Amino acid sequence: MIESTEGWKSMVVAGTDEPVGLVQAGGGFLAMTPEIADFARGVHGSDFMAFLGPPLEAMSRVQASYPPRCLRISEIHVAPDHQGRGIGTALLVHVADSARVRGIGQLGLQTLTNNPARKVFEAWGFEVADTLEDSEFEAFAGASGYRLMLREL
Repeated sequence: MIESTEGWKSMVVAGTDEPVGLVQAGGGFLAMTPEIADFARGVHGSDFMAFLGPPLEAMSRVQASYPPRCLRISEIHVAPDHQGRGIGTALLVHVADSARVRGIGQLGLQTLTNNPARKVFEAWGFEVADTLEDSEFEAFAGASGYRLMLREL
């Protein structure tokens, strides 16, 4: 799971008859950086960037830098009607165990500043390490930015 550079190969899905949760960690995530925004502008031209440019550039300003030897959890979701049953915890335990086996000592994730799941992550031992906010990002995303949360293993 962790060593894959293809997102779908770095995903674990929870569920018996149907998927009810998933976690994606390690490779496969392409963060929006200023360089990627510039590349998109070059490839797609000014018309494309007139529409997507401001959101992409705002997104690039709220992307956190992760410490070295930190495993990034890029996605974790549990279906609303299955929340509170330990599925998210089981997914996090799976990621933590996989990281420990590979000698990785820290987990990290970004969550929107208004995401109520922050309390779940804090209960699991994650701490806010940084908050990145941007008014343009808030205008299209409905949240002021992202919080970088880290957990030692």
